[in-house]
Amino acid sequence: PIPIAYEFDEKTDETFNETIRNIRRFKYARYTPLLYLVDKKKYAQMMAAQRNMGGFMKGILVKRLESSFYAFKQTLSRFIESYERFIAMYESGTVLISKDVNVYDLLDNGDTKKLLHLIEEGEVMQFKSDEFSVALVKDLRYDLNQLRYLQSLWADIDTDPKLMQFKTELTKDSRLEGKKIIVFTESKETADYLFSELEAIYGDRIVHFSGQSSAA
Repeated sequence: PIPIAYEFDEKTDETFNETIRNIRRFKYARYTPLLYLVDKKKYAQMMAAQRNMGGFMKGILVKRLESSFYAFKQTLSRFIESYERFIAMYESGTVLISKDVNVYDLLDNGDTKKLLHLIEEGEVMQFKSDEFSVALVKDLRYDLNQLRYLQSLWADIDTDPKLMQFKTELTKDSRLEGKKIIVFTESKETADYLFSELEAIYGDRIVHFSGQSSAA
């Protein structure tokens, strides 16, 4: 492997470093609510998984930041929406938690019959807000404020030095001239982003595939 070096300008460098600092300070409360239960005994076996979930979500933020600025901004928006909806649910007095079911869709659609069935089947856990310590909503709001802060920082970043350098290598590296090139990325959003950017250079010669969709 041959690394491709790219440089940040001063503003981008400061924003990137500030982002890393904030990611380390997040509580990830939205994704670890069971850790805030007043009585944890009933769910003791799930605590390790909840702690791991916090680390997993931290990893997602870091990976998206390293993948592309575009993917990171999209992830920030999703995190913010998720936090806002969870806080609203908490403030309603009832908290629904499931790792497999999108409880928000069921609530939005008013599908209480299906929701109650899933609760009875154990696929959705239902709690009263006062079953959690007050630290939960405090940490939720802290995280949300930090996410909004990062979103405001990245709103002012309109350059992508990684993409610019990548385009330069593709068009000027003689070793790649006339060759078929395969580009892999873990993030579908980065793949979509690269496709839209490189299509302007390669036209219909570029093909885009992902595990969710494909385009040519």
